[in-house]
Amino acid sequence: MLLALSIIGAFFSSNSRGYTSEDEGEYSEAVYTDSLAEAKGEVHAMSHHRVWRGYSYEDYEGSFSILTDSATLATEDRDLRLEDDWPRYNQINFLEYKRDPYTIANRYIYSFLANNSQYKVAGMYQMIDSIRADVNPSRMQLAEILVSFVQDIPYVLVHSEGCEAADSGSFSFEYHKEGKPCLPNTKYGLQGPAEFLYNLQGDCDTRTVLLYTLLRHYGYDVAVLNSEEYAHSILGINLPTQGEFVKYQGRKYYVWETTGLNWMPGNLPPIYGNIAYWKVIVASG
Repeated sequence: MLLALSIIGAFFSSNSRGYTSEDEGEYSEAVYTDSLAEAKGEVHAMSHHRVWRGYSYEDYEGSFSILTDSATLATEDRDLRLEDDWPRYNQINFLEYKRDPYTIANRYIYSFLANNSQYKVAGMYQMIDSIRADVNPSRMQLAEILVSFVQDIPYVLVHSEGCEAADSGSFSFEYHKEGKPCLPNTKYGLQGPAEFLYNLQGDCDTRTVLLYTLLRHYGYDVAVLNSEEYAHSILGINLPTQGEFVKYQGRKYYVWETTGLNWMPGNLPPIYGNIAYWKVIVASG
């Protein structure tokens, strides 16, 4: 079963596709600096200063740090510990796994990464709390601040193998043919939230798992939506808005694209436009 879990996770992420910040919407150039900060000669962190544009052309600015130890532990959690509890989880969900292994395997992976990242991304919470104190945003505006922050980070394809591993004619093949950036040798082709905030390299499901973690922290009812047909992952949010949504356990999760600038909730890129191809993998509600 663990082998099947590994294959499913690697298959989805290494074939995931998405818009880059140059593909859609008005481009707002990110201004940021990265530095290794040292405290007391022992604790190291990666610090980022980000400036990004919101949906109403307002600019947001802030700095955050992720401890190197937190990012390292997040990598170890994914590489060494994630599979430890899989036999028990699979036993509990055995019938559902037999019926839909893709959903159950990815639900396990995403839930594990989100649950094990809550206290590793405290620096990000501090930055958002500072912006909240300055702006006093509405419920929808705070969600937009978080999603636009992630949309503004340049897209980097995350591979479970080397960056050259792609079938001719696939999205990955064309992506590498154009010489776009890639993060290789990452188990499941997926980074956890602390890893992503540490190096700012992520594709679709890396982004949605981060946003799922952050928005859940602020009390939102959110979901990760995946499509096997489109080999893509997007955010779902249960807020009063308009547009396309996936209904799950009586709740409406409005779709939210995270890999390109200025995508609003409820709007799907045309190439991913069949709502019937989307399903809830994990939901916080």
